[in-house]
Amino acid sequence: MTTRILVTGPLGCFGIATIKWLLAAGHHEIIAFGRSVTPQRLLDTFGSEHAEHIRSVAGSVANHGQLESVFREFRPTHVAHFAGLQTPDCQNNPAIGWETNVSGTENIYRLGSDELYRSELERIVAISSAAVYGPASLYPDKPVKEDAAVRKSTVYSKTKIAVELIAERYWEMHGRSSLVTRPFICFGPGRHQGMSAAYTMAIIATALKMEFIIPFFGTYDFSYVPDVGETHGRLLVDDAPNEFSIYNIPSQCMETREFCQLVKQASAELDCAQGCNIQFSDDRDMPTTCNLDWARIKNDFHVPCTPLPVAIRQTLRFYLDEVAAGRITADLVDQWAAGNTSY
Repeated sequence: MTTRILVTGPLGCFGIATIKWLLAAGHHEIIAFGRSVTPQRLLDTFGSEHAEHIRSVAGSVANHGQLESVFREFRPTHVAHFAGLQTPDCQNNPAIGWETNVSGTENIYRLGSDELYRSELERIVAISSAAVYGPASLYPDKPVKEDAAVRKSTVYSKTKIAVELIAERYWEMHGRSSLVTRPFICFGPGRHQGMSAAYTMAIIATALKMEFIIPFFGTYDFSYVPDVGETHGRLLVDDAPNEFSIYNIPSQCMETREFCQLVKQASAELDCAQGCNIQFSDDRDMPTTCNLDWARIKNDFHVPCTPLPVAIRQTLRFYLDEVAAGRITADLVDQWAAGNTSY
């Protein structure tokens, strides 16, 4: 059977990283579906060599009719559901956050349940978030496994708990592979949205020789964007048990201060230490535990986990090149800071 992969939210950092890995792995029938998707944006993002393998479809997962037309035309065999709003947008616009994150997910799984498409659809992979976990005080046993209690602490976390329940119900009703991941703080090329993008912004600011303040401090689980892309690509197409499963993804646990030290170390190695001026607010923390156990996904799939010093250095090198080429300016950092003032 030909593999036809539908990717929602294809121009977010997870979508881009996953599509790049899929293309490199030889999967050349990809449908990119999202509000801002155009052939030109796909060309700019993936280059002419790869863009020809990606079909561009503009639309919203919250619009059932638009999504159904995609299923009807392309008959996907696999779905990577990345479309969704993050914490600041959900807090500022709860109704829109619920419509996109929950109703959009319901539309994906409802169409996957339709007898017109179900026989061809092998697997759906959806993104939840480590935000479904509560504060560290609730989890005395470390590392924290996927079956630990969840807590509805924010609008965003409530929508992600709903995503997990929808995915589980799909498996219960139809016995089709339904996998969900819980990323925590992801950093690296393209990670420009959401509160947790602060750590990528700190690296960008270093490349721009700007002062930057990370607006929260704590110990967190960090994942590198290219690793996240490969992880989701493998969950989509590698052999796996036909089941419902939730996965913490590969990550490394580290305190904010240590992360900043690694950025400074990388800046010295790349001869831009004079531009590294990162500070952090030590009186604010994210209401989510850390030290997540990812043994389950490691057991089921061959997933990468680039050492943090290497990942940070590669990210800084990427943004130094982007700044030199004029593709990244201080406006990106300023706009992020203006829209991410509270958690």
